[in-house]
Amino acid sequence: MDLIIVKFLNNQSTTEENQKLLNWIEESAQNKSYFLSIQKLYVAGKVNRKLNACEEAEARQILDTILGEEASIKIRHIQKRKRNIFTYITSAAAVALLMLTLGIYDYYKDKPIQFADKDIKVAVIKSQSPTLVLSDGREVALSGLKANIEDGGVKIENEESSGLSYSGTKEGTEVKYNTLKIPIASTFQITLSDGTKIWLNAESELRYPVTFTGKERRVYLKGEAYFEVAKQKDKTPFIVETKKLTTKVLGTHFNVSCYDDDASHHVTLSEGSVQVGVNSQQVLLAVGDQIRYNQSNQSIVTQQVDVREYNSWIDGQTWFHNIPLNELTTMIKRFYGLKLVLQDENLSSLRFSGKLLKSYDPKEIIELITESAGLEWNIIDDAIVLSKKN
Repeated sequence: MDLIIVKFLNNQSTTEENQKLLNWIEESAQNKSYFLSIQKLYVAGKVNRKLNACEEAEARQILDTILGEEASIKIRHIQKRKRNIFTYITSAAAVALLMLTLGIYDYYKDKPIQFADKDIKVAVIKSQSPTLVLSDGREVALSGLKANIEDGGVKIENEESSGLSYSGTKEGTEVKYNTLKIPIASTFQITLSDGTKIWLNAESELRYPVTFTGKERRVYLKGEAYFEVAKQKDKTPFIVETKKLTTKVLGTHFNVSCYDDDASHHVTLSEGSVQVGVNSQQVLLAVGDQIRYNQSNQSIVTQQVDVREYNSWIDGQTWFHNIPLNELTTMIKRFYGLKLVLQDENLSSLRFSGKLLKSYDPKEIIELITESAGLEWNIIDDAIVLSKKN
C-alpha cells in the first residue's frame, strides 16, 4: 500500500489504484491517520514549511518502511535510495494531493456548522427551491409542489422521485419555452416531451421548448447537466447549446459542464457518439472521450477519461483529480453551499484529488484540507478564508 500512496501523491496512480487506496483508507481510522502523515510530508515543501524534528523523524521512519518493500515502482525524480527519496518528499516540488475520505456524518444544510476548535458558527448558503420559469414569465417554486401545471396545452408533472415531466401537445404554432433553475447544493431531474431525461447539477439553468417541433430538438444550458437523449424514428437531432460549445446527437448519454467561472468547459461521452462544435471546429467523440475547451487560451483537447468521475454527481458524489485549490473551493460551494475564499491566490498551486459525498460533514472537509496542506482558516463576514499558516 505504501507504493500506491507514493504513486498517488506523485499523480501517477491508476483509477483502480486510487479506488484501492480509497477503500483501504476508509477501512479504519488508523489507515487514514497513516495516509495523512505521509501526505503532510509531501505538502510541507509546497507551502514552504520546514519539518520540525518530530516530523523529520516520522518521515525517515516512513521511508524505511517504503524502502523495505520488495515491489518496485518507477517514479520520476524518485530513486530507490533513501537520501534521494527523502529529499524529494521534503522539497518544494512536492504537490499537495488530498484524498477526502471522511467518516459518515448526518448533515443538514439549513443548520449552522460548528467548528470544534473555534467558538464561531458559520451558516451555509441558505437552501432554495429549484424554480421553473413558465413561458409567460411566471416563476414556480418546485419544492413541495403537488399539483400539475399546464403551459401552452402541455401538462407538466412534478414527482419527488423523478422530477419534472412533460406530456401532451402544444397549442398553436408558436414555440414556447420554459427555463429550469437549480440553486446551490441541489440537483434536479427533468424528462422532456420527447422522452429525453436530463439531470441538472447545482447552479445550472436549462432553457427548452415545452414540446419539440421542426427538424431539430435544441436546448440551452448554463452550468452542468447529464443527458440521456431519447432516439426518434425520424432521427431528429438533439442539440445542446452553451456559450462556447454546441453538442449534436441522435440518441446517446453524455455530460456537459459549462460553468462560466470554471477554467474549462467539457463534454464527456458515456454511450453512443456525439459531435461537438467549438471555435468553428467539429469534433466527433467516441465512448469514453472527453473534449475540453480552455476559456483563457481557447485551446481544445480531446482525451480518454473514466466517465464515472464526471457522472458521479448524479448519485450524490463528486470525484476530482489533480485540481487546484481554487477549483476545489468552487466545487465545495456548489456541492454543500459553503463559501470558501483563498487569501492568497498562490495557494491555487496546491492540487487535490479525491471525492466528496453529500453525507460528508463539510466542517470535517475544511479541517482536513487545512491540516493536510499546512493552512489555517478564519471567518471573515460570511466566508471561511483559507491562508498560509504563520
